[in-house]
This record gives sequence, structure tokens and C-alpha cells, in this order.
Amino acid sequence: MSEAQLQLLMGMGRDSITGDPLGLAFPVYKSVPERVEARIADLDTSLSPGVKGEAIAGP
Repeated sequence: MSEAQLQLLMGMGRDSITGDPLGLAFPVYKSVPERVEARIADLDTSLSPGVKGEAIAGP
């Protein structure tokens, strides 16, 4: 196996001969700050600060 073939297989998750993708792509997850921001953005804007804080901290 050549270096280029190894790069395709191990580095890019592709078939070493055809270059076709193998299986599912590597998942990309949001960072913790991004998930917190999204959770806050989804909250009802009419919530009081106390209720909003509980909703953010809750499960």
C-alpha cells in the first residue's frame, strides 16, 4: 500500500483504490458553548430571569 493510498484510507476514510467514501462521515459535534447558546436561544423570551436560569441549568 502506498503512502497516498494509506492517506485515503486512514486520513480521509475513503477506499484506497477508488477513493469512494467508506461508511458514514466522521461526525461533527457542536462544542459545549455552542450547545448552551442554542439552548438559550430556544427559550421563551417572556420567561423571568429566575425561571430562565433554572431552564438553562436544568437537564
